Amino acid sequence: MSFGLLTPLFLAGLAALAIPVLVHLVRREERASFAFPSLMFLRSIPVHEHRRRTIRHWWLLILRCLIIALLSLAFAKPFIEWPTDIVGAVSKSRDRVVLLDRSRSMRSGSRWNDALQAAGEAIDALAGGDRAALVLFDYDTLLAQKMTPDRAALRAALSSVQPSDGHTDLMGAIARAGALLEQSDATRREIVLISDFQRSAMASAETAPIAPRIAPGINIIARPITGAVVANAAVAAVKVARKALGAGDAVELTARIVNTSGLPLDDVDLVMEVAGQERERLSLSLAAGESRDASFRLVLAPDEVLPVRLSLSDDALAADNDFHLVVSGPTAIATLLIEDRGAPMEKGLHLQEALRQGDAPGFRITSRFVSQLRESDIDDADVIVINDAPIPSGSLGDRLRGFIESGGGVLVVAGGRTQGAWPNGDEGIVPGQLGAPVTRSESNAARLVRMNTLHPALAAFAGGDGGDLAAAQIFRYRALTGVDEKAVLARYDDESVAVAERVVGHGRVLVVTTT
Repeated sequence: MSFGLLTPLFLAGLAALAIPVLVHLVRREERASFAFPSLMFLRSIPVHEHRRRTIRHWWLLILRCLIIALLSLAFAKPFIEWPTDIVGAVSKSRDRVVLLDRSRSMRSGSRWNDALQAAGEAIDALAGGDRAALVLFDYDTLLAQKMTPDRAALRAALSSVQPSDGHTDLMGAIARAGALLEQSDATRREIVLISDFQRSAMASAETAPIAPRIAPGINIIARPITGAVVANAAVAAVKVARKALGAGDAVELTARIVNTSGLPLDDVDLVMEVAGQERERLSLSLAAGESRDASFRLVLAPDEVLPVRLSLSDDALAADNDFHLVVSGPTAIATLLIEDRGAPMEKGLHLQEALRQGDAPGFRITSRFVSQLRESDIDDADVIVINDAPIPSGSLGDRLRGFIESGGGVLVVAGGRTQGAWPNGDEGIVPGQLGAPVTRSESNAARLVRMNTLHPALAAFAGGDGGDLAAAQIFRYRALTGVDEKAVLARYDDESVAVAERVVGHGRVLVVTTT
């Protein structure tokens, strides 16, 4: 160990130590003066005075000199030079994260065994004092072994890992490894990235909105895993399209088949199995890197549900050969439409026609006048619409309440004929009390404002994709009072309630105050 100065010229400032010494020597003591009435009677006698200059305040002088000496030394920038063997030992300290890709593509050919070998070599390369961590990644990351200098523990963790069926999130994995090393104080910090660098992973990395943040000084060492060149095809996606066919649906399944290898594929079998039975088989040939669509057709009866499996013949990577899905026939919501016999016929026809436009799902409509309504009609319904008609009471009202509490839905379209004496308290069903009709002139039509498009009932109108309800002109509506503010889904421009909701048991009641 030796001592040195980076700027030794500043030691010339030690000459300033003479300043406090001179100050202490030159300083004169103050003399006392005495008043004397007259000097005229005194004879002048020449006197020779000899004064000795001495330092009296030694501690103050030493303190002043010490301050000047320390300032000069500080500007000279002293340093200590350590022996080279100690520096070499410090510079060799290293923290390493072994980042191992375990995504589905690593199952292909010999890739996984090659990746395990590369990870083992990265662990064995650790020297004394080095540490390492083992991180596995696919679409997520898993810390298999935390940072440790114990190579045996790292080897044990490596021996227990297996490839997964997930896709690859390369950027997320690098960010996780960088976070592990960010707090490290080692001289060398490294990420050993072991992956096949599949094209889809690299493409997603290039289009990632935010690149991973890696602290300065962290080096990424890539270890590409190629394995033997083998042919492989995958069922990448399946698109489902349906058309009405009588009471059922004709369903077309379009599978996207991709050759993920650099070799051509000939006579690859694509099989559709329905409920475990082979239904249809196609033969495909694909050039290197080519993708192709293959279609199958099914006919399903109403409410029929079938499990379907699309599979390719065996190849280098069996994990991407199968695609499972469940296909259902047309489903319809049983809708009970309650109307008043005295209402205009076209009012009910308009509503029924609007419901018939729905196909995902459809509506199976049963229309009843209030006087024809039976308890079995309520029991068979999924949704009940009271379209400008009196609200059922008595035993039918009790059955309707039970229907709602068990999870049913009721829509009350409140026109002039909608009447009912249901309570509005804790035992009530309707969200508020219906009042008298409000009429607006043509020049002062009401408009909908403050619509809660986060509610499922109005979500279709968010962003204007489902139409602009705010542009509709409304000339007549029913007053609805006593509604909790949280239950209001829409209001008119005069702050009157347009749509309100009430939760009853497991079901819901919606009231629309205009027809």
